Amino acid sequence: MLSVLDVRGVALRDLFLIGFNRNCGSIIVPSKERAGEIKAALEPAYKVTVSCMHRDACWQAEFDRRELDGAVPSWLVRDVTLADGSTAMRDGRWIR
Repeated sequence: MLSVLDVRGVALRDLFLIGFNRNCGSIIVPSKERAGEIKAALEPAYKVTVSCMHRDACWQAEFDRRELDGAVPSWLVRDVTLADGSTAMRDGRWIR
């Protein structure tokens, strides 16, 4: 992921990458402008959603790899429900 951003000209500073693999994850940055740069660099190969984390005014760019037709793969684990019935993951994101 970092090499994709580097090739696309995004500065690899002031960011925190969260992800299990190259198919999905989040990149945390300090400003909305930086999140927008990441979104522009990753689309259209990835579906990117930019949102404010409301913690120390950090912004996140959540990314999911797209198929060649533009769809997000359905084989990814999207929802996890624990034995007690509580939801731990919804739409591929861990619930805090």
